[in-house]
Amino acid sequence: MLKSFRLSKRSRLGLSELVGAILILMIVLAVGAAFILFSMQQMSTQASSIADILRRARENQNQLLSLVYFYFEGSKVHLYVYNYGTMNITVEKAYSIVDETAEEVAITPETFPAQTLIEATFNFTTEQPPSELVILSTTGAAFSIKFTGAPMEGFRATLFPATVQLKVGESQLFTCSVFGGQPPYVYQWFERVGSLTQELPETGNTYLFNATEPGIFYLWVTVTDNAGEETTSNIARISVQLGEEQPSFEIVGQTDALPKGNARAIVQANGFTYLFYKSPVTNYLVYQVFNGSQWSQNEYQASHTTITNGEAFTIFADNSKVYIAYSIGTYSGSSTSTVYLRVGTISASGLLQLSDAIPLLTSRGYWSFDFAGTDSKIFFALRHCVGYFAGIYKWETRVFSSTDGITWTQIFSSGETGYTWVKYGVAIAKHPLFSDGIVLFYWKNSFYYKEYNGSDWLHEKKLGVNLIEGLFSVSFGGEKVYLTYTFGSSLYYKTFNGTSWSDQIQLDAGSILCPMLSAASEKMYLFYIKENSVLYLSLHYATGQVTDVVEVGQNVVSGQINAPKRFLAQPYPIIWLSGDSAPYNLVVAYV
Repeated sequence: MLKSFRLSKRSRLGLSELVGAILILMIVLAVGAAFILFSMQQMSTQASSIADILRRARENQNQLLSLVYFYFEGSKVHLYVYNYGTMNITVEKAYSIVDETAEEVAITPETFPAQTLIEATFNFTTEQPPSELVILSTTGAAFSIKFTGAPMEGFRATLFPATVQLKVGESQLFTCSVFGGQPPYVYQWFERVGSLTQELPETGNTYLFNATEPGIFYLWVTVTDNAGEETTSNIARISVQLGEEQPSFEIVGQTDALPKGNARAIVQANGFTYLFYKSPVTNYLVYQVFNGSQWSQNEYQASHTTITNGEAFTIFADNSKVYIAYSIGTYSGSSTSTVYLRVGTISASGLLQLSDAIPLLTSRGYWSFDFAGTDSKIFFALRHCVGYFAGIYKWETRVFSSTDGITWTQIFSSGETGYTWVKYGVAIAKHPLFSDGIVLFYWKNSFYYKEYNGSDWLHEKKLGVNLIEGLFSVSFGGEKVYLTYTFGSSLYYKTFNGTSWSDQIQLDAGSILCPMLSAASEKMYLFYIKENSVLYLSLHYATGQVTDVVEVGQNVVSGQINAPKRFLAQPYPIIWLSGDSAPYNLVVAYV
């Protein structure tokens, strides 16, 4: 049985009172919603700020501050850090990182002097010790120090500096710092040039190296403590040059070809340099790793099976992983092959822990590849010939995206048919304005670019420049996209700020091949071949100044040079092939 309720006269509300109550309620709700929105915006801003600090820190990782020794004590972490830079770094803030969660650490501002080993202590409030420490300097620069592996306790010796570039006639003082063991210590110094190793007469913890001739030298120390225990330091690498800007070089291996176009064979990540190439002995894609002092001198397998052609691969890296793309099958326009992707997680030793090979696409060959990274995604672009009949080629350009390098989604596809023969006509770069956006460059009977804002593609636009057979390169640096290309007998470049393009600027003239851009922290490097010589110049982000052209080496195999898309740690490497016939020598130079 339903009951009816009726307000008494005393409890009845008049219309005006009812409207007033509703208005008050609406005001309360609006204020509450505004407060919640403001709080969410504050949280979002704070999260974005921390994410930006983490991103900047990991971009600068191991460039200036290098972790030498650390141990945890209760809620403290004791650090020994070496500042490789030429300027003092004053610490303003620090964040301890546990499982990607950043928490600010209460610190007293402290200065890390240049070219000095510093002892510092930081508190952490979490129960779990941090896996990473992010340091924010008074200049706004952020640096990441990762605690990889077990705490570095025990008897250790570390040599400083670890990498030096000198000119003939200059000197450098090296210092060996010892941790643990029982003093006093006995020091034995060793020097290696080529395959010749000699013991030096010095018995203290310092050694003055005098550069009397050009070349690559290696230096290390064996330390014995009072209990008879022995430890050996890291190996310092010394590059001695003849003149003001004459790069040194060394031969590290052999191969039959390097990837062309915008594909990369060498990357830097997490303090290591990785060089990939096809082994002429095993026919596998292999890699060597450079730890800042010396190359591994061992070839580690990178592909899951043998590869047919040393041109059809490329690599990319973020701060903890290396991404590898390569094709298996016949490298031609009439036979099919399959593109595979693998992800290598960087271990404390620098070796890669590789995932299973992921088949991405099977089609006809003449593959052209490029990678790019944004704040949270990895992008992979490819271009390939899908058909040929009576002198007419059919090409396709595709772009894929991923958040982990394992699962990939195709986000763009475009085909064209024509008489053009441009094998290397694709490139991508991070967008200057969109955090997860890219700019795609591709050849389609003319030169086009297309912007991706992180979710949608904007209209296709013709770039309005002429090219010679896809000889162009792009890279992101100084908050701009740099584009270099050849036309006629000249080398040009332009920049894109996300809104408009700069004017075209001529850089050099002559018979120019294989332009390749590499972004460093303050300037963009441009490498290219001219009349059988490897040359480079640099473009300063802030001033736009173009440096003089420097010769790196000679007798290069035509079109066979390569450099990282980003330079993260010195010395900056560039590679090329030399020799009269395959397999060619793999030459690494340092600029």
